This record gives sequence, C-alpha cells and structure tokens, in this order.
Amino acid sequence: MRTSNRFRLLGGIVLTIVLVQTASAAQDEAKKADDAALPAYEQLDANKDGIVTLPEVEVYSPALASRIRHCDANADGKLTRAEYAACKPKGSTAKEK
Repeated sequence: MRTSNRFRLLGGIVLTIVLVQTASAAQDEAKKADDAALPAYEQLDANKDGIVTLPEVEVYSPALASRIRHCDANADGKLTRAEYAACKPKGSTAKEK
C-alpha cells in the first residue's frame, strides 16, 4: 500500500512540473508575440498618402490594430511617425525617416 501512495505522489509531482513548464512556455510565446517588430510605417500606409490611419492598420490583424490603437496619443485616428515610433518594442531595428 505504501508503494502505491508513493507512485501517486510521484505522479502528482511529475504532472505539476509538466503543467508549470507548459504554462511558462505559453507565457514566453505570448511575450515574444507582443515584442515582435511592427511593420514599417510605410507598409501600413496603404494609400501611400504619408499618413497612417487606424483603418489602414486594421487590415493587418485585430491584434496589431489593438496594439497600435493605444499609440494614437491625440486620439485623432491617425498615427504620426513619432506616435508610431513610440509603439515600437525596445531593440527594434526598423528605421524611421
């Protein structure tokens, strides 16, 4: 009977370790996605008028639009280069003109 309890305990410990590692890996992937480099300002300017509007951003993905929407500091529905540059994650190598 003691051996059976030990196996249950050991099984529980192993299961806990696997679950913790899985959760940690999922968090790491989510952080990588958040830190991913944003497209170049010019790529988002679909009509090439030199102004990036939020509808132009929404064509990429809802996640990207959500990430960029908060960067519209003056809430005018347009992203200036300065506002967009402020959205870039640390370490981004994208160049701004």
